[in-house]
Amino acid sequence: MKTIKTIMVKQLLMDLRFGPEEQRINQLNCAESLYHLVNVEQMYPFEFVCFQITGYRPRENAEELIGGADLESDLRNFIMILSSDLSLAANSDVLTYNDIAKKFDVSIRTVERWRKKGLIARRYVFGDGVKKIGFEQSSLNKFIEKNPQLVAKAGSFKRLGKNEKDGVLKLAKRLAREDELSRADVINHIAGESGRARDTIRRVLIEAENSGGPLFERKAGLLDGKVQKEIFQMFADGVSVEDLAKQFGRGRSTIYRIVNKRRLRGLKKIEIDFIDSEEFVEDGAEDRILAKGLNLNSAGLTDDILESHITPGQLSSYIETVKTISVLKRESEVELFRRYNYLKYLASVERAKISSAVDISRGINKVEAYLGRAQRIRKVLIETSLRLVITIANRHSGRGENMADLISEGNIALMRAVEKFDYGRGFRFATYASWAITKEFARIIPAEAMRPDRAGQMDIDGLPGDMRRHSMPEIESAERAHYGLEDVIANNLTDREQYIIKNHFGLTNPGSLRREHKSLQKIGDDIGLSKERIRQIELIALQKLRQCLSEQEFELLMET
Repeated sequence: MKTIKTIMVKQLLMDLRFGPEEQRINQLNCAESLYHLVNVEQMYPFEFVCFQITGYRPRENAEELIGGADLESDLRNFIMILSSDLSLAANSDVLTYNDIAKKFDVSIRTVERWRKKGLIARRYVFGDGVKKIGFEQSSLNKFIEKNPQLVAKAGSFKRLGKNEKDGVLKLAKRLAREDELSRADVINHIAGESGRARDTIRRVLIEAENSGGPLFERKAGLLDGKVQKEIFQMFADGVSVEDLAKQFGRGRSTIYRIVNKRRLRGLKKIEIDFIDSEEFVEDGAEDRILAKGLNLNSAGLTDDILESHITPGQLSSYIETVKTISVLKRESEVELFRRYNYLKYLASVERAKISSAVDISRGINKVEAYLGRAQRIRKVLIETSLRLVITIANRHSGRGENMADLISEGNIALMRAVEKFDYGRGFRFATYASWAITKEFARIIPAEAMRPDRAGQMDIDGLPGDMRRHSMPEIESAERAHYGLEDVIANNLTDREQYIIKNHFGLTNPGSLRREHKSLQKIGDDIGLSKERIRQIELIALQKLRQCLSEQEFELLMET
């Protein structure tokens, strides 16, 4: 999302990411068709752009103009981001970086430059199950048709005569031996003298080394941070270690060392928090907790979608998407939370074992595998509870905040709740999450939102029926947790104790997000007792409640 400059195009992408997969694939193809129509010297109204991709005309910003150069750049990134959300299977017509490099006998870095000049790339799931960057054969053909000279120039070293090649090699050996220049300096020098592209010279040297041995001594420490970053990024994009070694004139072990060093650096920055449990250290814990297979069906809503602010225009499509997600049964919920925290526990333990010198790759692979499995479970836990956010948001949207704003904030609170929920206490996650979401709404909705002229509640009839009457019975009681508190207070405290607790902790208006807390001094003035005496009575009342309430219910009271 950060690479799309035009706000309207960025917003359009957000809208589309909530749609059905088949629809998004069609819109992806339409976006690429539009890309090939764009003239960088023209201006395009947003209405035209939106209609070409979606088939409908926007109500807002229709006449706003987008420069052709910006639109071309944005559409390339638009296509990449939208394809990343999908699970497009790579077929025989999808080429990798390596395929194109071999086909045209150019370097992989040249292919990367072609991307920046207009070669459309998407993310595909390849045969090994890994999602990597790929190129449609049809997209490549269009790029070649549009840039014939660029492609011909990149592969021009094939037309070098034997004498010219020999001259390049002779000069390279002399510069490396007599002037003690590095490989990069030699390539730059020869490219400047000959007028040939750097990649052309590099390929000639690589070809010679493959057939006759190294031309340069491999010196440690010559690759600066910028080059190492480039190597790591190319590796992440799917370029093999063998190709990188040839490309940069280094041994495979050097490339692995650079890649693993950056992988470990990124891994150490990740905070791995988990809810600990005694069962994690029991004998056979891994077999017992992870052995049973679970069907993890994700709706494909990524974190950046859920963390982004949902606009009123996106609300209907978002609700329709959430409507299709099934709710977890209690047994599955407990099992998923157990696995989620255990996988993070294993990742934390394994990361602590990683040595920078001993089998670093294997350790990193294990940690990333654990975190990857945990992330898939996390997505399911979040997605299956999104209806809860909508249900609670609808009940409070009349407080002055619109429905879309509340859902956006509620989603963030839900994601935090997943990290903090202790499945071992026996509560349903819906109960815990409801408290967390309601507390967040209480924080963000100001007191003036209670004014009638600020009301903006979404009509409950506008929600799907299964959201008006939620499928999890616990959610109704969870949302009314304060009413349960009322019952406990009424049944276990004297009238005076009830008055003090309700007024001090803001429980006089159950169901409302606006809490009216009274100080102990004010309560004492109301009933004719000193502030210190009120404090003593409150302590006695709290001791009674601690015996009657669960730990979480008591925490709810204290945090109100």
